[in-house]
Amino acid sequence: MRQTYKVADWWCQTVTVGYERIKGLRVVGQRRDGGFEASKSKTFTAPLTRLYRAWSDARTRAT
Repeated sequence: MRQTYKVADWWCQTVTVGYERIKGLRVVGQRRDGGFEASKSKTFTAPLTRLYRAWSDARTRAT
C-alpha cells in the first residue's frame, strides 16, 4: 500500500489499525503482538522551574 499510493509508513499503520478495529480484530490500546499499553499525562499550572525543582528536590517536593 505504501509504495502503491506513496504514503508515509505511519499513515499506513494508522489505516491498518483502523481497519483492524472496524473488523473487530483489534481493540483500542491493543498492540500488534496482542498486548496492551496505556499512558497518562498531567498538566500543571506552574512555572517550569518550580516543577523541575519539585521533581528533582525531595524537600521541595514534600512541600
